[in-house]
Amino acid sequence: PAQFHNLRAQGGFLVSAVMADGGVERVTVESTVGGCLRLLSPWQEIHVVRGGKPEPLAIDERSIVTLDTRPDDRLLFLPGTSSDG
Repeated sequence: PAQFHNLRAQGGFLVSAVMADGGVERVTVESTVGGCLRLLSPWQEIHVVRGGKPEPLAIDERSIVTLDTRPDDRLLFLPGTSSDG
């Protein structure tokens, strides 16, 4: 098991993640200034929870998801329901 909290990433993002049982369980991103977030998905399917409701995201051919953010957005990324992580 491993985890890290509030690592600064390019674009004004704070990133946290938790790994257990050989896979990533969740990733949390806080947008400090807003803007475009590009995240390399650790899963084949990915959902984002923003404002309480999960929504699936499209993953490109390089396993990257792109999402517009607003200042102070808190985003929780989770594996899709049919993904094995």
